[in-house]
Amino acid sequence: MSISRLIRRLPVRAFLAFSAALVCSQAATAAPMLGGAVENFDYPSGTDIIQGNNLAGGAGWNATGDSNLPNSATSRWGDATALPAAGGNNKKVLYPTLSYTAAGYPVATGGKATIDALTANATNNVSRNLQQLVDSGSFYFSYLTDKNNDTQRTTSLGFFGPANGVSGTPGNTPERFTFGQVGTGTAGNVNTQGNFALLFNNTNPANVVQAATPIAYGVDVTHLIVGRVDFNPTGNETVTIWVDPTNVTSEAAAGVPYIITSAFELTSINSVRLFSGNQAAAVGTDPIKPAVSADYDEIRLGGTWDAAIKTTAAPVPEPTTLLLPIAGLAALSARRRKA
Repeated sequence: MSISRLIRRLPVRAFLAFSAALVCSQAATAAPMLGGAVENFDYPSGTDIIQGNNLAGGAGWNATGDSNLPNSATSRWGDATALPAAGGNNKKVLYPTLSYTAAGYPVATGGKATIDALTANATNNVSRNLQQLVDSGSFYFSYLTDKNNDTQRTTSLGFFGPANGVSGTPGNTPERFTFGQVGTGTAGNVNTQGNFALLFNNTNPANVVQAATPIAYGVDVTHLIVGRVDFNPTGNETVTIWVDPTNVTSEAAAGVPYIITSAFELTSINSVRLFSGNQAAAVGTDPIKPAVSADYDEIRLGGTWDAAIKTTAAPVPEPTTLLLPIAGLAALSARRRKA
């Protein structure tokens, strides 16, 4: 029997299950990013960002990137590494939200993720699975970030891929690339001196890419970061980053990128990670630098520019609002019975 005839004979529920299985099989064999996903960190203030709290909000964290479908339960935020023995669980949702003004950029909602490594010997990171394996086409992302203290230690948002290119857990090695400030406690490695830069495949100093005109992270300064990855099936990928564009109505309107590089092979992407480094001394003009505390917010991912800028989570209706359609249906039914 042909697939088309089989589909026509399937009941609705069976058809939906068949479609989901088909999508998952396509994702497993790799594909471009479908749809778009957003994380506004719209959780109660003070919530720990750990696996046990099952934080899987936002929208589009599913195999199709459809914001109208439920997020996958396995897309929750969770620890990428075990917590340090002495505390270190300083990853929380805090308010107020970060905010940024640019033409075409939506108003921020919810809270923000504060990733704080100020506890002694604590390196904090947390990750979330995209529910898609992306290795072709164009992949776009955007997010807001600020830094809460004056330090050159590393803080960044990065993307990871599965170790075998097909499967893997959120935050699993290897690290494909990460963007933020790069600080190091190892002599001879690159320290970006508090400026934004790219680090590829977790290899410092060889794979650090800095801008010709660096932009400093600063303290209590909210930045909008927008990125694009163009996958190349026969060679290196091209990564393009914009920092603080004032117009995001289109890619062209965003202006001259901060960094463009085609120097590295990334293979595939399946998860996003937020990171703040510990108090180890950073090598640079001032070798004594504390651990870093930074905020991340409004993380958006997509297969198009608009998806990674404008994807939003559907608002949760108030209880009274939910009753209106029910009341309307009841009135319509009564009117029909009366007629």
